[in-house]
Amino acid sequence: MELTGRLLDLCREVAAAENLDAMRRAVLRGLAILADVESGYLYGPNQIGNAFVCLASVPALLEGQAFPLGPLPGGACAISGLLRVTQATILGPGEGADALRETLFGVAAGQVLAIPGRIGTGAWSVIALLLLQEERVVPPASLVLLDRFMAFAGAGMERTLRVDCLDAASRRLEAEPGRDTAGHARGNMERRLIGVSPSMQRLREQIARVASRDISVLILGETGTGKELIARELHELSNRKDHPFVALNMASLPENLVEDELFGHVKGAFTGAQAARTGLIAAARGGTLFLDEIGDMAPALQAKLLRVLQERRYRPVGADREESADIRLVAATHADLPHMAADGRFRSDLFFRIAQIRIVSPPLRERNGDIMLLAHHFLATNSAQFGGGKVFAPTAEALLAGYAYPGNVRELQAIVERAVLLSGERAMIEAEDLALVAPAKSPEFGVSGFALPKACDRFEASLITRALEQRRGSRRLAAEDLGIPLRTLSNKMRKLGLDGPEAGENA
Repeated sequence: MELTGRLLDLCREVAAAENLDAMRRAVLRGLAILADVESGYLYGPNQIGNAFVCLASVPALLEGQAFPLGPLPGGACAISGLLRVTQATILGPGEGADALRETLFGVAAGQVLAIPGRIGTGAWSVIALLLLQEERVVPPASLVLLDRFMAFAGAGMERTLRVDCLDAASRRLEAEPGRDTAGHARGNMERRLIGVSPSMQRLREQIARVASRDISVLILGETGTGKELIARELHELSNRKDHPFVALNMASLPENLVEDELFGHVKGAFTGAQAARTGLIAAARGGTLFLDEIGDMAPALQAKLLRVLQERRYRPVGADREESADIRLVAATHADLPHMAADGRFRSDLFFRIAQIRIVSPPLRERNGDIMLLAHHFLATNSAQFGGGKVFAPTAEALLAGYAYPGNVRELQAIVERAVLLSGERAMIEAEDLALVAPAKSPEFGVSGFALPKACDRFEASLITRALEQRRGSRRLAAEDLGIPLRTLSNKMRKLGLDGPEAGENA
């Protein structure tokens, strides 16, 4: 219980930080206290992406110091170890621990504890490096605690970064002589919501229809399908576009801190609240508040959010008076929220309030024709640091086209980013650079066992069979999903031996 209380106090100190620099220092101090160390650094990538920059240090001596992405003094390439770290761990000799210890801490003995943090969709965005005594043994439970604290801290830093970006964007907009017209905004949506599949065309049409209606929207869809991107497009096409878009992932915060994050607090509201803090409802005034994974919201907070939507009023933590709430709510979840509301696991009155309009974000496996379009987009974006010009080998394209993508678009983006890194200076990204570990969409499909024409035939047959199954044998609807004429589909089925009596016409 004592440890839980200490963790809560440290989380509150991070949440109460007045600015991003103070928050970073609070994060590193909290990690040092939890790990019981006296020396450590918090690093993050610079804007160019070619170096780590020291964001905070204990003691506070080296902030601003750059840590190059490449071989360190002594011939060790420590960055290769850091890129593989996905959770709190003590780095071994092969992961650059010696070079890190000698270069950063200036000591010949000791261990380096690395704790990565995620901000946004990046694999990692910050990493804390702490110096341990050489004989120190860290229990697994302590490593889990450090990871949990860093997860909370990452969410807080992401929110602060976004607010800073919103402020900067607002200042730029105020300085511009004109504003985007509705037609221009829709053109921007075409460029941001990439896809030519029928499901994406329907999605863009639905967004354009409902964006200008100032009512709540619920976005349903699997993890990684781009629900926040949809929410941003709803905001950009709305009458609130000149005001803030503020986002919060409900699953990223402990239950007892969500209220403070949403409603804010007054000075002295609780231990560690040394200054008043503006909540997200106030930060989004006049604009859009996006609550991701709203299915994870605690029942008590559901009741308070319902009142915000009904009365347009809320009370900051510790305050003795209410504030007005001028927001449009857009919520999202990967859970079956209608079923949860029917079962009593989510307030039905709140469900109907937030789901005045429902939008479904399609999974990547249902976006026929979009996989390689997205893959090439991510490749062009991520290979720019190598001077551009990177391309996929045919075998790599075949693997990308046939992969299942349980993590949807987010997973595809991560795969391409990793492939760009693994390919190094080579212009051609090979199949092995993709480092795919999950099975392809069709178990019998694979490049290694077939000549390319035969592999393509098998893959086409797999796509056609799946489309027909999803459309219950209707060739017309299957052809629409596949983006080809009905006659072409019939010819392909005849060629691939799928035109048997069991297929049916259903055209």
